[in-house]
Amino acid sequence: MTDNPQLMMFPLKAVVKVRNPANHALVVVHGGMRTLTPSRASLEFLTPEASGRQALHPEVASSAGWSEQQLGATHFLSTADLGSLKTLLLSNCNVLDLYDYNNNEFAAEDPLSRRTAYSGTTLAPGQLWWRGTGRGRTILLGYNFPVVGGAAGNAVQTYLAELDRLASLVPPDKLQQLAWISANLTEARKPGAESALNACAWDADSYYYIAYFPPLGRENPELRREPRRILGVFRIPLVDGDNQVIQPNKRLQKPGGEEISIPGTPLAP
Repeated sequence: MTDNPQLMMFPLKAVVKVRNPANHALVVVHGGMRTLTPSRASLEFLTPEASGRQALHPEVASSAGWSEQQLGATHFLSTADLGSLKTLLLSNCNVLDLYDYNNNEFAAEDPLSRRTAYSGTTLAPGQLWWRGTGRGRTILLGYNFPVVGGAAGNAVQTYLAELDRLASLVPPDKLQQLAWISANLTEARKPGAESALNACAWDADSYYYIAYFPPLGRENPELRREPRRILGVFRIPLVDGDNQVIQPNKRLQKPGGEEISIPGTPLAP
């Protein structure tokens, strides 16, 4: 306060951030292709307990007053906020998609250039998050097409167990990604949880997804009569978060990219 009328008073606003010691973060929210829905967002951290196992601990449970823009990739968690964060798990629909490889939204013949139109930019939604979270410094886990809420929640719990099971079976730099894909393959075998097949993951130089046919999204009666088959788990190599060479799946043909086998995780029931 001042009694000097010559001084002009300006309101000040300070934002204090405290770094959480966790190395995993879980965003639980109803989502869209590019941003998260403001009214239903929460942020949780996976922190080690005394036993060394991971557990969920809610830290932020409300998003009141946040705008849709504020929940986008470059604002909700900035690069400076990530620090030593190893994994950001976006337990919501669509936001990590890259070119709709399973043709849920597009026809198989649609070019890659058309497949980013729904994000409102020339980038796929997953590319927006990849760029907004350190370009691969933080591993991204989530979905490339809508997922039933119960399936996603169960997959998170299975993922925690898969981190332990696969720790000695896969390369350390692939553990987070393959544990997430494995958890969703396990969940997808349950009745009503087939949407877990839309799980995907990103790291510095790869995009991982589960290839299947026919699509889950396109309302084509001819396709819907065919039994759904899992074609495999595939890694798409990335250069600066992109791959313009590998094309979307063609019916029951093996997709492009590197096929990956996850120890102890079957593709079919």
